[in-house]
Amino acid sequence: ISLTGYLDEKDKNFGNISNIVSCRDGVYFLSSKFLFRWFENKVAAINSQTSFGQANWLVHNRQFVFQPGLGLTEVQGDILKIAPGGNFFKTMLVMAILEFDGDTLLVGTHKNGLFLYDCNNGAIRPFTNSANDILINSNLTNGHALPDKTYAFATGTSGIIIMDRAGRLLTVLDKSSGLQDD
Repeated sequence: ISLTGYLDEKDKNFGNISNIVSCRDGVYFLSSKFLFRWFENKVAAINSQTSFGQANWLVHNRQFVFQPGLGLTEVQGDILKIAPGGNFFKTMLVMAILEFDGDTLLVGTHKNGLFLYDCNNGAIRPFTNSANDILINSNLTNGHALPDKTYAFATGTSGIIIMDRAGRLLTVLDKSSGLQDD
């Protein structure tokens, strides 16, 4: 199935789709120019005020999208709204948003480390952890919550960092441990 048959001509030059999220409000396809929402056999093109980052995240049935220069936005149907406190991230590059504890999310940035973010009231604080220097200096590129309640963070130059919820560094997977590249 191609999206282009469902799009207005002005929305067809969207580049590559970098991420897909499926939720109760439809299926969302992210490109650098648009967030497309497929719902009830129709596609709506949601414009970015700046551009979109590389991913959109579904956490606690809420979908978040990073817009450089604007910050963290939340998807509500076909509308993007600044998430509470989301402008804190406007000069950063958000690479991961993960479940942490209740309404608190763990936000990973490319070069600014990890933050704990309350998605309801917008409170944000640095997440103190023993891998922070590695993550800041190694260009965090992605993160995932693992089934055993630990976190894996991919970096551009130091491999994969595994840490627990208390912020303790557990493992570094890199060339020395068998990865092809750091």
